[in-house]
Amino acid sequence: MKKLLITLVIIFSITIIFGETDCEKLFRQGEKYSNNNEFKKAFDLYKKAAEKDHINSMLKIANFYKEGKGVIKNYKQSFKWFKNAAIKGNVSGMYNLGLMYMYGTGIIKNYKKSYEWFLITKYYWNDSYKDRIKLNDIKKNIKKLENILNKSQLNDVQENAQMWVNHHEEF
Repeated sequence: MKKLLITLVIIFSITIIFGETDCEKLFRQGEKYSNNNEFKKAFDLYKKAAEKDHINSMLKIANFYKEGKGVIKNYKQSFKWFKNAAIKGNVSGMYNLGLMYMYGTGIIKNYKKSYEWFLITKYYWNDSYKDRIKLNDIKKNIKKLENILNKSQLNDVQENAQMWVNHHEEF
């Protein structure tokens, strides 16, 4: 019995290490439906994976809600899913939170929060994001907000952003 249990644990471990996870399978299936413009089916699959903390699925759900693909347009839900992805360290989620706070999309407009998320985005941005998020766009938004906020607000937000980064060093 003990040998059987050990064997099962080893097989399970190998499957997790080398095999595709359920979330990845759901995401891949969602991609197929999305590419065929079957957005409702894609949304349902992405949502199942997103609810299990699959970050790319969270981004898909956020964008589907934002664009009304396969679901009724809902900026509050879009904000929620971008925030979930951002908190898990996803730069696209961070950037979209900055935009949503800046324009009051799905959330009350808040320039301080917007500035904070753009600073955090800039900190984590790297070349792997250059096709999706332009560093220059992040810098332009930061500059725009620096012209809106006063010196005290800027200092407070910069301090908050640095604390956030310090508490999330694992990214």
